[in-house]
Amino acid sequence: MTEVELGLLIQESAATLAKQVLEDWREVGRKEKWLALPESITYDSLPEVLQAIAAVALVTPFTAAACRTLVGFAAEHGETRQREGFPESLIYTEYQLLRRSLWEFVHDRIEPEAAVDAIMRVDAVLSLGTLASLRGFHRPTYEARNAWPRTLDELAKEWPLFGTGDA
Repeated sequence: MTEVELGLLIQESAATLAKQVLEDWREVGRKEKWLALPESITYDSLPEVLQAIAAVALVTPFTAAACRTLVGFAAEHGETRQREGFPESLIYTEYQLLRRSLWEFVHDRIEPEAAVDAIMRVDAVLSLGTLASLRGFHRPTYEARNAWPRTLDELAKEWPLFGTGDA
């Protein structure tokens, strides 16, 4: 399976994968209490986030449109967490768990060498997503400086890997 095929598989199975990911996270939280997520968290947009990650990292790597879509989803995620009253640190835990789950998914489906390349791409995208989520979490600060949504456009454009794929 190629990286593109893997990305398409993630996109096609995003709803099912999201359910499995949430089950995995609950199990991890039982074993590793420091990674346990609050029961009151909602994950309504997790399938769309998985699709966006697959698009940016594997299907159409690092294109402007794919990066901007991902940045938008991630910023919205941060805004939601802030609105729900969760601490900023929860964003880091969520992205760590998501990376873990995606590594397992990738590792089980493609050859080891290709899996390492694919997860490095996913890690890069998760870094971008984490930055965008943090900006979303602190949206009021950016709005006070009249920098919203410009800050998201700048993040998508200035990100180090932007432009390495087809625009």
